[in-house]
Amino acid sequence: MMIIGNSFLFGFCQIYSVNIPLYILLYSQILFYFPVLFFIFDAIKLLRIHKYRKRQEDARHIVMTILIIIAVVVVIFIAIYNSLVRKRNETENAFAAIDVMLKKRYDLIPNLVTTVKEYAEHEKSTFAQITEMRNKSYASFSNQDKENLDSAFSQACTHFFAIAENYPQLKASENFEQLQRALNETEEQLSAARRTFNACVTDYNNAVQTFPSNLLAGMFGFTRKSVFSISEQERTVLNVNNLLNQ
Repeated sequence: MMIIGNSFLFGFCQIYSVNIPLYILLYSQILFYFPVLFFIFDAIKLLRIHKYRKRQEDARHIVMTILIIIAVVVVIFIAIYNSLVRKRNETENAFAAIDVMLKKRYDLIPNLVTTVKEYAEHEKSTFAQITEMRNKSYASFSNQDKENLDSAFSQACTHFFAIAENYPQLKASENFEQLQRALNETEEQLSAARRTFNACVTDYNNAVQTFPSNLLAGMFGFTRKSVFSISEQERTVLNVNNLLNQ
């Protein structure tokens, strides 16, 4: 088009013998090409803006995806942490139930010692260890002391029922029958509390030791707990009770 326009202008000048300065010809060419150049530059600018906006949109999508992933991970971590806390609290609550039963058995020690001394004075040395424990404040016992007390009490009960076999008067006394019923009732409640505690501990230990909750457990100090196991003395007590009830 520029060539056609210039040819037309040049032909016009030749026909009518008009001399047009060169700068006017150049200026006419610039005026002719300026809209074309403006359109090209504008198109390039729009293309760059489109690419920039597309990069921004892609970056925004990437950032949103990362934020969503982080949010999901945080929610999962919070859920796992809260679950570990709940399970730990359940084990502590279950041990508190055992603690109540141990305290109840602890309070039976004076009756146990008095009953034996009444019918078998020379057997009182059998209860020296448990009598010594009775002189201490139960509130001052640690959890380990309470477990030791449970074992010592079970051993004392074994001797208690063995003594009753050798002393028919003791076995036939009303105090013995009442004490036996109290011990049996307490033992049943204690066994149920132990089962609940051990179930809670097992559930808690599984959470502490399995992936991915073990990662948070290690970070926040959740450690494995021991189950409350029955001692050989307690098994003996149960067997003697069965014999006495026959």
